[in-house]
Amino acid sequence: MLHRDPKQRIFTALPSEFMEPFLPLAIVTFAIFSTIAIGALSAAPWVPTKKRDRDTVARGINLRPGAKVYDLGCGDGSMLFSLVDVHPDIRAVGYEIAFPPLAWGWFRKWRGGSKYKNVSMYWRDFWAKDVSDADAVFMFLMSPAYARMLPKLTRELRDEAIVILECWPFEGISYDQKLGGDGKNLPMFVYSGAKLRAAQTNQKTSA
Repeated sequence: MLHRDPKQRIFTALPSEFMEPFLPLAIVTFAIFSTIAIGALSAAPWVPTKKRDRDTVARGINLRPGAKVYDLGCGDGSMLFSLVDVHPDIRAVGYEIAFPPLAWGWFRKWRGGSKYKNVSMYWRDFWAKDVSDADAVFMFLMSPAYARMLPKLTRELRDEAIVILECWPFEGISYDQKLGGDGKNLPMFVYSGAKLRAAQTNQKTSA
């Protein structure tokens, strides 16, 4: 004899009038959390940069007052906040497509008050955003995304702008500086816009 789960009988016996008010909430919740999957497929899953690695970057690069720094795939904005903690006069801009970590970042910015007035975070796809006014660009993506990002950076960045990659370098391109990577910290690879542009030109020439 087939026995049905009592909980299942209760659930299926619920009238549609009871379920309908929850349907919009379920749809919105699904849509919000699906942005995490979209971000993972587009460039990388959200994996926050550890504090010691953020400090390595913030203290290892020189940024003039008023410099504009982008974090492409900023998550909850932790890198932006760490940069402004060390360089309070810069403009720190982040783009993130995964909504839940970004919402937490907005709360952190609000809680920080005037300390983080120069931090801006947007719910946007960074692939479509122009970074030609950047003085520095930080990225912690999967290595295949770096290959896709290279033409965009060489097309848009000024020669003196710098790019900081966490964990993986650009394949086949020597970096200008390496931060961390001592076994305790993840390596950070620093490139100039000029270095990236020259490397891509050489790749095209040799192809």
